[in-house]
Amino acid sequence: MINRLTYTVIDCYWGPKESITITSNNKSFQLLIDKFRQSPCTSTSYTHVELYDGDNLIEEFTSQYIPNKEEIKEELLLSILTATVCQLRSKKEYDIIESLYSNLLKCDLIHSIEDFKAGKVIKGSMEEALIYWIWRALVQAESNQILNLLIPDEIMYDIFPVIEKANIVRTDEEILSLFKDSNEEEETIPLDS
Repeated sequence: MINRLTYTVIDCYWGPKESITITSNNKSFQLLIDKFRQSPCTSTSYTHVELYDGDNLIEEFTSQYIPNKEEIKEELLLSILTATVCQLRSKKEYDIIESLYSNLLKCDLIHSIEDFKAGKVIKGSMEEALIYWIWRALVQAESNQILNLLIPDEIMYDIFPVIEKANIVRTDEEILSLFKDSNEEEETIPLDS
């Protein structure tokens, strides 16, 4: 059973554009396949279409049909959300990502992370990419919380005096002076003796 299609618009002057994957979750999925099949390639610009069942390529052909934005709006929205989650993750905005995830689940717009782990999300879909990056962000947030519980800031800065909350840049001499013992008369022993 075909559950995913990938198409690439190929322009004779500009070459291929970005490939777009559409899954069977899209309301227009079967209609799109029919439109692609009914519009054979007759000009120099065309659409290359691949139909998949999981990872197995079932059929591949060229078509003159190019989907409009209304037909692929779900995939475009998931693509935008995926890019947003990646940006929020890089800025460590885990609360916003968690809120976005819970709201998407409440509205039944995406599968859960558990479904993703169990392989219930269509492989190669934008939904899979979105859930993957949300999952990565939530795992990172959890590991940061555990690290903060294990090593509070006060202990961290006592153990590693070079790290400072103010992020002040220090010279080499200042850094070395932080590690000097209070007893200035003590002799330094070389490591290779």
